[in-house]
Amino acid sequence: MKKNIILLVFLAFFLSACQTKFFPTPKEPKVCDSTCMQSYIDLGDIEGFLQNYNPELATPSQKELFDRFGGDSFADKFKIVGEAKIAVLIPHKVIKSFSVTIANSVLAYVINQNLNVNVRFFYTGDETAEAIEKSISQIRAQGYELVIAAVTDVGLSELEKHSDLVFFVPTLSGGSYSSNIIFGGIDYNEQIDALLERAGHKIVIFSDGSKLTELLNSYISQKGNVTYSQLVTKKVNFGEMFKDNKDINGTSVFLNTPLIVSSLLASQIRTYDLDPINLLSTQINYNNALFSITQPENLEKLYIANSIPEFDPKISAYGDLFELNLEYDWVAYASMVGVEYLYSKYFGNVKELFEHDIKGNKIIYKTRIMRADKHGFYLSED
Repeated sequence: MKKNIILLVFLAFFLSACQTKFFPTPKEPKVCDSTCMQSYIDLGDIEGFLQNYNPELATPSQKELFDRFGGDSFADKFKIVGEAKIAVLIPHKVIKSFSVTIANSVLAYVINQNLNVNVRFFYTGDETAEAIEKSISQIRAQGYELVIAAVTDVGLSELEKHSDLVFFVPTLSGGSYSSNIIFGGIDYNEQIDALLERAGHKIVIFSDGSKLTELLNSYISQKGNVTYSQLVTKKVNFGEMFKDNKDINGTSVFLNTPLIVSSLLASQIRTYDLDPINLLSTQINYNNALFSITQPENLEKLYIANSIPEFDPKISAYGDLFELNLEYDWVAYASMVGVEYLYSKYFGNVKELFEHDIKGNKIIYKTRIMRADKHGFYLSED
């Protein structure tokens, strides 16, 4: 709830800072109960919340938020209009918690830069052809030509059908697609290439069965000599897995599993006195939460690839107000890069906060290899 209150407060500031105009919009005739209203809040869809607010069904906290945001007098005027127009397309049922991250990142950048821009969010639900086509039809009908599209590979195939629009995709790193689609996601394969330069001639990989981990491990297997692999499930017996397991000694262990699993594996490797050359991980484990769940001695051999560079502290401060940790959250970072790219390229007159080269149709991030100790992450010198 703290995050929702912060979002609402700063949206109010956003509306005045962007020098917007307001037009009355009719409320939807449908009945929206407290669960329905909360869904709008959780998604960061403030217009949806205000337009569907029902005082008879609202919870006390929802009433408080509605009053805090100006009540009926403001709700009947809520529509942002500026000189520039950028749409944000979000398949919230697919990317889940990233939905709020992306919405907050876009708003944080616009507030910080004081942009006169019409930002409108379009929530597709899933990534079916029908859902995306419906939202894109609405985007086009409302006069938007520039779109931040937070899709996966599934939704990406649908974007290709709309060459009259420009899409910035902060969630993917690229591929052979038409020039109207610009990719802003980090390149995991490039990170693996950088990590393989530090790997020995024998490689160990672990998997939790997730799609991302399987993709990363597949690329590692194509590039390196994988001598041992293991699936880690909730029922796994670490004693049976690691006791006297000489397959780990003298190897480079890739930990491209989620943070908690990676921390547990690092701990167990040390507990059973195994002796790998090093532990390697892509951006998936570049998170300051690592230090609260992992003993420093378990991180001594850890090398983590990071593609988020240092950036203007001002934008970091605004990110903090929306509970965004830009130093570690690459989706939030890439979303801000997307707003800046589209605004500066098509509307100009903005002080650019991020410095990245563009090659073909993708943002190029420089991979840095980080180490970790009790004080945090630091740049590797070896």
